[in-house]
Amino acid sequence: MGKAFGLLLVFCLTPVVASATEAPDGAPPPHRSVAAGFELAKTVCAACHNVAPDGAASPNPRATPFAVLAQTPGMGGEALTVWLTTFHPARTMPPLTLTEAERANIIAYILSLGPNKGAPLDHAAQ
Repeated sequence: MGKAFGLLLVFCLTPVVASATEAPDGAPPPHRSVAAGFELAKTVCAACHNVAPDGAASPNPRATPFAVLAQTPGMGGEALTVWLTTFHPARTMPPLTLTEAERANIIAYILSLGPNKGAPLDHAAQ
């Protein structure tokens, strides 16, 4: 099974947690910052993932480079939100404790590497 298909399968079988992406009491979602997402990714994710926009191999061969992840068909804010908020016992990725704003920034950065760089982010990354 290919890596992209495996990722897609995980996203399709995992329920979307839309309520986890909404701000409490109808407040607007946190501001997104691609630059802040990149800085945070260098701190939190770069030990395993290549977070640079070049798409080169990651330090951990099982960790998909962010640029490759951003090019995966169907990859959007909701799919990334599910991935970042779901425990993965069969994977080597440790559980992440991110604030909603941190998660939104990392998602904004990853999506900035994809084919729809200028497109508005979907609900989960807003």
